[in-house]
Amino acid sequence: LGSFLLPQFLPKFIKNHPDVKIELEEASPEISVEKAIKGQINFYIGQTPATVGPQLECEVRGHEPYYFMIPKTSKYYHPDQKFVNIESVDIEKLLQEPLLLTCAGSAIRQQINFLTHKFKTNPIIVLESTNIETIASLSAKGIGSTIIPATVAMHLDEGEYNLCPLPQDILSLDYFLAYAKERNLSPNEKDMIETFKKINIIECTQKEGWPKFSELR
Repeated sequence: LGSFLLPQFLPKFIKNHPDVKIELEEASPEISVEKAIKGQINFYIGQTPATVGPQLECEVRGHEPYYFMIPKTSKYYHPDQKFVNIESVDIEKLLQEPLLLTCAGSAIRQQINFLTHKFKTNPIIVLESTNIETIASLSAKGIGSTIIPATVAMHLDEGEYNLCPLPQDILSLDYFLAYAKERNLSPNEKDMIETFKKINIIECTQKEGWPKFSELR
């Protein structure tokens, strides 16, 4: 989240406000929500805005697609194909494969838990990590399947794995900037919000030489 989203707006804000000191705190969604409500942090930047509750105001930028990553060790792997169409796989069966997941409490894990609940599957978790890029790299080496955002998939080395785009009604990623509704925002804070709102997520998730996400579905 931080390595992708912050560079899309924070450098511009710092350039326009060189006297403003930026302090970053990294925490689980539950802790960040609580701190934002209490005014202990100015903003909570995260994903899945539906989880933040009514006490926070959210500015949402999205949607970023997810890919189901299928390594060569999976029986559902399609040789000599980088991308596979959603019609050629069974999501329920893929969710019963050995999985690599981010740790419990992370925003991505919350969404994947919702997905496994929706398909009534009990995931076989091979490994957990706090770092989604670590999960993706290990999956690419065949340890297990996983689900990753497009921006993570874009930075993976070439390898023997498939990327299957998940339809938005199954899973999608919405980035947001949230703050307490009762707070009186300073001019600097208002400008931070406006800078964030100018992010074009679709542009950021396209990679030269890759088919457009809509073409894969």
